[in-house]
Amino acid sequence: MRTVRLGWRVVAAAILTAGSVMVSAGPAAAHGVGTRGDLPLPIGVFAWSAGLAVACSFLAFGVFWGKPRLAAAAVGRLLPEWLDRVVGGLGWVTRVLVLVLWLVTLVAGLTGDENPLLNISPWAVYIIFWVGVPVASVLLGPFWGSVSPFDTVVGVAERVGWRRVRAADGPWADRVGWMGVLGLLGFLWLELTYFESENPRAIGLWLALYSAVSVVGGLVFGRGWLRAADGFTALFDRLGHIGPFFRDDQGRLRVRIPGSGLAVVEVDTAAVVLVLVTLGSTTFDGVTRQSWWGEADFVATALRWERTAVHTVGLFLTIAVVALLYYGAIRVMTRYLTRRGTPYASADAAEDFAPSLLPIVFAYAVAHYFSLFMFDGQRFIPRLSDPFGDGSDWFGTAGYAVNWTFLSSDLIAWVQALAIALGHIAGVAAAHDRALERMDRQYVLGSQVPLVVAMISYTVAGLLLLLGA
Repeated sequence: MRTVRLGWRVVAAAILTAGSVMVSAGPAAAHGVGTRGDLPLPIGVFAWSAGLAVACSFLAFGVFWGKPRLAAAAVGRLLPEWLDRVVGGLGWVTRVLVLVLWLVTLVAGLTGDENPLLNISPWAVYIIFWVGVPVASVLLGPFWGSVSPFDTVVGVAERVGWRRVRAADGPWADRVGWMGVLGLLGFLWLELTYFESENPRAIGLWLALYSAVSVVGGLVFGRGWLRAADGFTALFDRLGHIGPFFRDDQGRLRVRIPGSGLAVVEVDTAAVVLVLVTLGSTTFDGVTRQSWWGEADFVATALRWERTAVHTVGLFLTIAVVALLYYGAIRVMTRYLTRRGTPYASADAAEDFAPSLLPIVFAYAVAHYFSLFMFDGQRFIPRLSDPFGDGSDWFGTAGYAVNWTFLSSDLIAWVQALAIALGHIAGVAAAHDRALERMDRQYVLGSQVPLVVAMISYTVAGLLLLLGA
């Protein structure tokens, strides 16, 4: 038995060494990538090297990680009470700021200047909110549900005497998560397929409709309804479990090892689909950056609604491919276990291992939108002073000019590539730990092979779409 273990260690060490040599090869070993940055390897070699790193991590975890650890680490440690009070106070300040920004963005979208460059709504929604809040959630923990403008409005209504109309545990409880999926999908459709996605009026109308549904639902069913029916809260707060900070069931502030919270994320079927929709949409964003997509006749010749239709089909097909890859891996895993006398329902397995996709979702977001946030995100600064495009200068920042030179192209490319590689390795670690919880030790490595293959596919495809654009 000891010989077998040593053999596995030797194999793992050899592959890890080979992988590290490929990833760390200097510029003299290969040509640079070009305009995407000074990566030391050609695009294909770098992508497959990152895939190899994911495979190596799988072997290393199988050898050196022999029992579940994340659930115990997820308990964390209490932080000082004074710090808890400070954070609570900052939370209320954040609530007010988010509510004010939401109202300003809504009004600007509906009534402000129709030029996207002069209106705050595109920059507030697509960059500060859609990109910034997930990053803040991973850094600070699952906070969005507590500062969401919808939660604030409903919370104030309840404080002044409003009582929800329907019971919080009614028949809607099993279906409300699907509203979150549909709401997020509607936003992604607007962002990625609509031919005037940056039009402030379109953004304002979407925001008004989404806000109305969310607030009315919260007033009818209570604030707990928003945790699942608001797709953004459902997604962001689950991403927040990657982060080090959280509040326990008693509302006390704690700190834990980053990533350990993935062991205690609550997931149902709707939440699995929510995660896959997000992952698929970011992948589609990478597809639309490819020259072969833009030069295809069915894309190049399509205008306005025809172009929207083409992109809509592309979005749904990409989401379907990403979802089929995950569910296919789950199906192969459960059949493997069933043949060995340990039945595991595919639906249960899909929910159990969905948290391992959250680091990948975050990694894709960082990789795809890092430069967008760092550069175009600066446009939010002048728009804060002049949100409606009427020549105002509320805070003296209306004349701010974007600094396009403070980040180099090679740094951007490295951040993109390493984010995807490290995110997938974190996903493999979370999946391995969950497998140790759910099945016999002797079947863990074998059962995880199809899921690791799917993650390697995500890694390689993600990097090829990013760096090959």
